[in-house]
Amino acid sequence: MKQSIKIALELDDFSPRNSNLALIEEIKEHYPNFKITLFTVPWEIRFGGSNHGTPITDDEYAPWVKAIKENEDWIEIALHGLTHLERSSKNPAEFEAIGYDQACKVITVGEKMFINRGINLVKIFKAPQWLLSAEGKKAAEDCGFLVVEDGYYNWNIKDEFPLKEAEEGKIIIGHGHIHDTCGNGLSECFDRLMRLPVEANFLKLSEVLCQKKQKK
Repeated sequence: MKQSIKIALELDDFSPRNSNLALIEEIKEHYPNFKITLFTVPWEIRFGGSNHGTPITDDEYAPWVKAIKENEDWIEIALHGLTHLERSSKNPAEFEAIGYDQACKVITVGEKMFINRGINLVKIFKAPQWLLSAEGKKAAEDCGFLVVEDGYYNWNIKDEFPLKEAEEGKIIIGHGHIHDTCGNGLSECFDRLMRLPVEANFLKLSEVLCQKKQKK
């Protein structure tokens, strides 16, 4: 017997300089009950053209914050590091080799950047590039965050939607990126996302993880 199809979609690297909000809003228009969790970089330094390598300004923040606040009933913001510093031969990823005290500081700063702008932040943390030291994980947990790590999802959106599993009642957690990278960027997978079952019930990631926690 087919069960209600439940989907929790999450995308990485959302930020004022990397939002793709137009495409997200187009999906919302297609699926009226659409919800999404966006792992967000509050102080993105990778993007921005001439501003590459510089922190985001208040002027860049303003329209982005306004859009989030207007749609927070279906957009959920989660923490994805602070700057998402690029990994290189000289520099590890932001949380790859981080110590406990530094991780606490970085997480606290990131959280406050949302709180100070009135953005509701769900207490879920994902390290940039999935690279997280043991001390960094403990710091995130001690700061009250639920840490998700690579492999916790069951659908990479570059692949076909696992319809059989969904019809059997399994909650499908879909993972991808805001920009085109790893083959699962939003625009790369847009057509596939627009072909999801019309009867799908979309959930925020926090709703799914809370359900799982309650069942334990």
